[in-house]
Amino acid sequence: MAMKTTSIRATGSVGSVGNVLTNIPVVVPRKGKIRRVRADVTAGTAINQVQCQVRETAAGAGFTTILAYALAAEPLDSEENVLYVAEDIAGDHIHGTLYVAVAADNVTADHAIAISLDIDVLQ
Repeated sequence: MAMKTTSIRATGSVGSVGNVLTNIPVVVPRKGKIRRVRADVTAGTAINQVQCQVRETAAGAGFTTILAYALAAEPLDSEENVLYVAEDIAGDHIHGTLYVAVAADNVTADHAIAISLDIDVLQ
């Protein structure tokens, strides 16, 4: 018998972004498979490129960065097949937090960036 896959789309946004990575905390199922990553600069001056990392912790040090995209023409839209285990939300063993760190190619911190993650929920 085939198992039914449940999919969700997790979204977030952040403002006042320049060329330094800024975290967007995203509540997701604690265990899942990332199927698609999108990042779009929605406002700001001289916007041509976006940088993005998907992290299992806020710091993103070492092996906790599970996906990383160098500066690329925006909008970023990438299909993936990556398993993750998110940081547990205290008292809730069903949901966790992934951190999507974003930056623009311009030092002026007046950019707004929206992100979305398409995720298959793992039971």
